[in-house]
Amino acid sequence: GGAGGPRPAVEAAAPTAAGVGVAATSEPTAAADLISSFGVGAAGAGEGGDDVEGGDLAEPALASGEARPMRVLDALSASGLRALRYSLEVPEVGFVLANDLSQHAADAIRTNAERNGSHAARVIEPNHGDAALVCYLNRTPISRRFDVVDLDPYGTAAPFLDGAVQAVAEGGMLAVTCTDMGVLCGNHGEACYAKYGAYPLRGKHCHEMALRLLLGSIDSHAARYKRYIVPMLSVSVDFYVRVFVRVFTSPSVVKRAASKRAFLYQCQGCEAFHLQRCGKVITRGGQTKFSPASAPQLDQTCAHCSRYMHVGGPLWAEPIHDVNAVHRALAYLDAGTQREKTALAPPPPQQQPQPPTPPAAIAVAAAVAAAARAAEVGAVAGGTPPSHAALGGLPAVPPLALPWGAHRKLLGLLTAVSEELPDVPLYVDLSGLSGTLHCRQPPLNRFINALLANGHRVSRTHASAGGLKTDAPFSVIWDVLRCWVEQNPVKGGTSDNAPGSVILAKPPSFQAKLSVTEASLRASGRGGGVTRFPHNPAENWGPGTRATAHLGKRKADGVVEESGGEAAGDAGDEDGDGVDARVAKRVRNQNKYVNKRTDREREGGAGGSAAGQAGAPHAQPA
Repeated sequence: GGAGGPRPAVEAAAPTAAGVGVAATSEPTAAADLISSFGVGAAGAGEGGDDVEGGDLAEPALASGEARPMRVLDALSASGLRALRYSLEVPEVGFVLANDLSQHAADAIRTNAERNGSHAARVIEPNHGDAALVCYLNRTPISRRFDVVDLDPYGTAAPFLDGAVQAVAEGGMLAVTCTDMGVLCGNHGEACYAKYGAYPLRGKHCHEMALRLLLGSIDSHAARYKRYIVPMLSVSVDFYVRVFVRVFTSPSVVKRAASKRAFLYQCQGCEAFHLQRCGKVITRGGQTKFSPASAPQLDQTCAHCSRYMHVGGPLWAEPIHDVNAVHRALAYLDAGTQREKTALAPPPPQQQPQPPTPPAAIAVAAAVAAAARAAEVGAVAGGTPPSHAALGGLPAVPPLALPWGAHRKLLGLLTAVSEELPDVPLYVDLSGLSGTLHCRQPPLNRFINALLANGHRVSRTHASAGGLKTDAPFSVIWDVLRCWVEQNPVKGGTSDNAPGSVILAKPPSFQAKLSVTEASLRASGRGGGVTRFPHNPAENWGPGTRATAHLGKRKADGVVEESGGEAAGDAGDEDGDGVDARVAKRVRNQNKYVNKRTDREREGGAGGSAAGQAGAPHAQPA
């Protein structure tokens, strides 16, 4: 998972400073399986290898004929938990460079690696340095590049993308997390353009737009070095986005970069949108030519509600997932589901009460269990990395400590991803469409069936429970809703110039079949015993705030001391990364309020004392 996502129990115990970590023994999570299923190998063989300038970029194999162990860069490692998981859960990983800008974090990484056995201590190399500089230093020679580069910052990953696309080996994987969703979703368009080189437009499809803006930015950085990306998995989860892309080198493929990105034209009233590619590829007679794309056949005003059109982008317009890789990852998760069902199966009912166990037998059983645990820990500490087969052969764990604590959510997420239409960028939100018309929202199955009956494709999206991806134009979508409004009239009170009123003033061009069929049920993603959108695991689930130690030392009442408080508040405003600036501003305002209250109390106390002293000669002693 990305920053703040669902974490196993071991991660909650990992320290953020030079504290004590716990043994991260065995969790066959999707982190290891995704890498294997996505085809990331040490050999570095990939597409476009014939076009590589300067020779083949594939990494050499070992003398024994086996591929060398994978090299991983955890560029923003913090306490080193993800580095520990790479080393202990992915048998193919032989080296993890765990880097962090904080010296305390680097010390914590070393401490946690040593506490998790000799194998982790040997594989993980703590490093204190700037993440971007580490990427630049490892881009050449080619043998220093990493098979996996993992960027998981608090906020934007934009400052690290340029170095990261150069530090990835040929065919290697780049995993990027961004938590600045306010910027990527259009609340701060100017900041998004400065960081990612594209302008976002606010709309119900903002979460997928955030993914496509990030992918377009990564591809733009890679193209400068004759490299291109192939997205394997791109997900919007909770309050962040995370993408897994493979990086290849090919000057000829890079020429198609403009045709992979598109500008977004969107109405400010009804949010109808249209994507126009930045370039086009023309192939005639075996020859390929590249030319600028034609202008869209759009007016300045929307054809549906007559409101003004806005222009955003450019964003990634190609598929954001590799369906085959997602299905392979689902196979791993399905195996975990069967293991969990076995672990959670209730014990068979006893036919008759059993006699109490003698104390001697209890002592023997405890000794055997202790010996088994010691053997397990010794296998990890002895320098042998645990294999997937070994992990599957571990004894059953108690139900409250299942190793697949988050696999239900991962299973639902990847199932929803596998059902998406891969060639349809962005999605429409049924609640948003109904809100534009001020009508009652139609049932999802009926709306889907109306589009299917009209010859269009429809699927759900993982980014929104009410979102639908379809190749139907907005003229068809509005016609379906017009038919729905005819059956379920809208109450009056809206202006005649409102977008919904203008849309409903036109009659539908066909009669939509608003019924439920088997095809609509399949397209709605129901069935299979998989929950696509599970509930949050706890109340008030959401992101925490960045550590505010740089703002000063907090007192018991939550007020920052004056030493460094003002300077830290100003630094927070200059940071501009959303949460950090808001935290600094909130703390500064709290200080001002408390200081004013303290001054008033002091002035009131001084005035009272003076009045008491003035009236002392006439006052009777208490």
